[in-house]
Amino acid sequence: MLGEYKFSKYLLYAIGEIFLVVVGILIALQINNWNEANKNRQLQLNYVRGLISDLEYDINAFSGSINELDDHRESADALLTCYKEQSSLPEEELMAHFVNVGLIARFSHRNTVMEDMQSAGRLHLIMSDSVRQEIISYYKMAGSVIEGNDNNNTWILDKIIGSRIYTEQFDFNSTVAASKKLPPIMKSVEVNSFTGLPYLHDIGHPDRDNIVNLLTAKNWLEGLNKFYALQGRDSAQSLKELLEAYLEEIE
Repeated sequence: MLGEYKFSKYLLYAIGEIFLVVVGILIALQINNWNEANKNRQLQLNYVRGLISDLEYDINAFSGSINELDDHRESADALLTCYKEQSSLPEEELMAHFVNVGLIARFSHRNTVMEDMQSAGRLHLIMSDSVRQEIISYYKMAGSVIEGNDNNNTWILDKIIGSRIYTEQFDFNSTVAASKKLPPIMKSVEVNSFTGLPYLHDIGHPDRDNIVNLLTAKNWLEGLNKFYALQGRDSAQSLKELLEAYLEEIE
C-alpha cells in the first residue's frame, strides 16, 4: 500500500509537471503569435501609408502630364486654325506653338511599395480582401496606362516628329531660342531664320494638306494620351481615398 501511495504521488507530480510544460508551451506560442500579429499589423500600417504616398506622387504626376498635353493640343489647335482660316499669329506665339507640337509628355508612375510587397510575398498583409483587390487592379491599370502612353509617343516620334513634313516644314531649330522649356545649352546651336507658317496661303501646295493632317494626328493622339492620364489620375485618387479610410479603421 505504501508503494502504491508513493507511485500515485509521483504520477500526480509527473502529470503536474507535464501540465506546467504544456501550459508554458501554449503561453509561449500565444506570445509568439501575438508578437507576429503585432509585427504584421505594423507592416500593414507601413505598407498602407507607403501606398498612399506613392499614390499622391501618381496623382501629381498624372496631373502634370494633363497640363502638358493641354498645352500641346492647344498649340496644335492654334496652328490648325491658322491654316483653316488662312490667318497668322505674332512670331513669338508661333514659335511657342511650334515647340509644343514637337514635344511629348511621358507619364511618371511610382510603384515602389507595391513592388516591395509583391517581391517579399507580403501582399496578404492587407487584411481586407476588397481593398487588396482594388490595389492590384489599380497597379495593373496604371501599367496599361503607361504602356499606352509609351506606344502613342513612339508613334508620334516616328510618324509625326520624325516625318519629312515636320523636319522640312516645321523648322524646330528656328524655335529653340524662343523656348523656355529646353535646356540653355540647346539655345547655343546655330538656327535658321524663322519663316512663319509654311504654305499658309498656298492652297494648292501638296504639303499644305500634309501639314494639316500631321497637326490633326498629333492633336488626336495627344487627346488619347490625355484620356490615359485622366484615367490614371482619377483611379489613383479613388484608391488613395479608399486607403485613407482603411487606414483609419486599422490604426
